[in-house]
Amino acid sequence: TLRLSDTTDSTNIEIKAAVGAVAVSGRGSYPLLFETNGTERMRIDSSGRVTMPYQPYANVTTPTSYSIGSGSDITIGGTWGIITNTGSHFVASSGTFTAPVAGVYQTTFAWFANATAGARLDAYILVNNSVKFRTEQNKWATNSSNNTASITASVYLNASDYINFGVYSSVSTSTYSTAAPWGYATIHFVG
Repeated sequence: TLRLSDTTDSTNIEIKAAVGAVAVSGRGSYPLLFETNGTERMRIDSSGRVTMPYQPYANVTTPTSYSIGSGSDITIGGTWGIITNTGSHFVASSGTFTAPVAGVYQTTFAWFANATAGARLDAYILVNNSVKFRTEQNKWATNSSNNTASITASVYLNASDYINFGVYSSVSTSTYSTAAPWGYATIHFVG
């Protein structure tokens, strides 16, 4: 074992042989930092979560064309637009965010659609392909366009759990097609 210590022996790093591996260990309840060219590039906190330089985060827009049959639940697939994808945990081709570490993720999903007046639109968040959070919107107002369903939730995920988004409409509808974006989602690791 090679150990480097500060002068009071309160902060230590060790490089040692482990069973079938080499271990780099931070001793004490301090984060482990990785730097290149004098700049911090990654941090592992004392709980073992990778948290720096930025928290895992995705800000995306829904596919630009989507139709929903009357009374249908549909998980939004297709190719999503990427605005921000810190850590590359969101896969645009499937609309899936996979948690890199266990913890709470603040999640928002909004959907803009075209449908007849009086219809109902629900938005929901799926975890590992199962509906975790769902909201039932009030009846839409008298106009037949610019209808929105949205949901926000703090979701606890284990590492490798994944999030998708879905909608339900009480009538046949499609994405609102006269302005972009047609919907969006954000997922942000908060701790």
